[in-house]
Amino acid sequence: MKKKIYSSVAVLAVGAASCLLVSWDMGADISPMAKFFLIFFGAIIVLQIIPAAVLFICMVKELVFGSARSAKQGLLTENQGENSAQ
Repeated sequence: MKKKIYSSVAVLAVGAASCLLVSWDMGADISPMAKFFLIFFGAIIVLQIIPAAVLFICMVKELVFGSARSAKQGLLTENQGENSAQ
């Protein structure tokens, strides 16, 4: 289901970018193929920025909240060692 949603969003983003760039006058020297190349290149960049941003946010979240979680697990391990020795 998620793959279908991501595919739909990608198609809509590329379609919107194509409509905008094709209708935008970039000058007399730009051919339609050059415009489509720019659309394709822009779509690749945009579709790679989204997963990179999600990964970066997860890494920052793990750095901020992961240290508290690992400290809590360290205390649990110490307490378990003391309880098993008795």
